[in-house]
Amino acid sequence: ISAQLAFGFEHFYQGGYELVGTTGKLTLERAFTSPPGVQAKILLDQQGRRTEELLPADNHFVGILREFHRAVVAEDFEPHYLAVGEQARVLDDIRRLSQSHA
Repeated sequence: ISAQLAFGFEHFYQGGYELVGTTGKLTLERAFTSPPGVQAKILLDQQGRRTEELLPADNHFVGILREFHRAVVAEDFEPHYLAVGEQARVLDDIRRLSQSHA
């Protein structure tokens, strides 16, 4: 298992990620903070075959505020609480696995 991460304000902005496996590669272009009207693109590459799918344009900042408002009004915090816990578990697994392969 290997991973590579690059980020910083001095880099060319891409806002995407790429997952490479034994049977193909999955790429998401403009996954984060796309300007309004820009559609993110999913690319799936497998042995000589490429599939592309455009996602609907979305203003992530507006979406975050709408969800925050909805959760407060509905007093529905459980899904977010569970998601943060799951994210923490995944990060802990990544840390643990990276130390065991060092």
